Amino acid sequence: MLMIGQVFVGAVSGGAAGYVAGSYYQTSVNAVNSQGFVVPGSTTATSAVKDKTPIVPTSTIKLVPISVVDNAPRVVSDALLDRLSPVGTLYAHDQASADKTLQEEEILAHVVALTSDGWFVAPLNAFENQKSSRLIIWYNNKAYPVERAIEDLAVQTVFLKTQATNLSAPSFAQMSGRRTGTAVWFEMSAMQFVPSVIISLRAIEKAEVLLSDKTTRRMLVAGSADKKEYGAPIWDANGALVGLVESSADGRMIVIPAAIISSSLQSLVSSGEIRHAALGVYSVDRSLVRSLQVDNTMPVRGAIIQPEKKNTSAIIKASAAEKAGLKNGDVILQVDRDILDGSSDLGDIILQYRSGATVNFRVWRDGNEIDVPVALGTQVTSKALP
Repeated sequence: MLMIGQVFVGAVSGGAAGYVAGSYYQTSVNAVNSQGFVVPGSTTATSAVKDKTPIVPTSTIKLVPISVVDNAPRVVSDALLDRLSPVGTLYAHDQASADKTLQEEEILAHVVALTSDGWFVAPLNAFENQKSSRLIIWYNNKAYPVERAIEDLAVQTVFLKTQATNLSAPSFAQMSGRRTGTAVWFEMSAMQFVPSVIISLRAIEKAEVLLSDKTTRRMLVAGSADKKEYGAPIWDANGALVGLVESSADGRMIVIPAAIISSSLQSLVSSGEIRHAALGVYSVDRSLVRSLQVDNTMPVRGAIIQPEKKNTSAIIKASAAEKAGLKNGDVILQVDRDILDGSSDLGDIILQYRSGATVNFRVWRDGNEIDVPVALGTQVTSKALP
């Protein structure tokens, strides 16, 4: 399958915002495998992403010359081109049916191969109560029935086991050191890349009380994805997996970070189930709180421990938090070396620690900062799909 792409970049200063537009044209042909499954070809329409720069008010009139910007297209790195694509397509098909043709309307999402021995992953929202016995992955011009489908309740992904072998297993990109504006690639279909950029490392804009035993962190990446393209990967320039597209709206893609997917996969492969660390508190991100009733002496960053509902406890009974003596109203500032600076939620940090590990919490309580050692608990977050 071939794709010819051109990206034109233009900028005009002095009050006019620049724009980035990407367009591409692709062709595809029907593919038939040895089992008799036929996958129809498809085409994808033009997509565009706009980015506006705010105008800064000034009382000074100044003439600014028009600058010439290099409009050469971004080049896909060899790390992405010189390997077999790990992207497949997930279908819901009655395998007992006499019809051996996989139809376009049966596509649920894209999937990404994670191990060489047949493990794939997809976002949970793509399944819509599908049974695992109906799932088929089309990968590298061959159909693979799904043998096991394991949901990760903490991350909202599904791991799919097939008989596929010699798959292209990707490396996982860590988010430490990343920043907004980082260039990435959206692989909308196998070996079809669209340049993009990270808009935000955290796709959350309002204060919500969240449980520390789940991860809610999502990234925002520029661009749009069709529902059938959910599950498609986002790569960095080195060919490492940044995340999976979970949904798309308003020219932005919501992406599940790869780091937490990696943690779940390691647990699943090593123990047969997905285990994560557990703390057992409800909290809200202080950086998102705009209430006038908040104590002015309270830190401007951290996780405020507070109940999800009135007349309930913010600390789960018999949890690691209760055993360690954490209290309602405490503000967790730091977990070991991880500072809660607003870039991620408490659950995003907790789930990346090893179950049973003892870590030091830096806590603000009644105007003072104290250290609280916490022995993290263990939770099993895997569930087999029927």
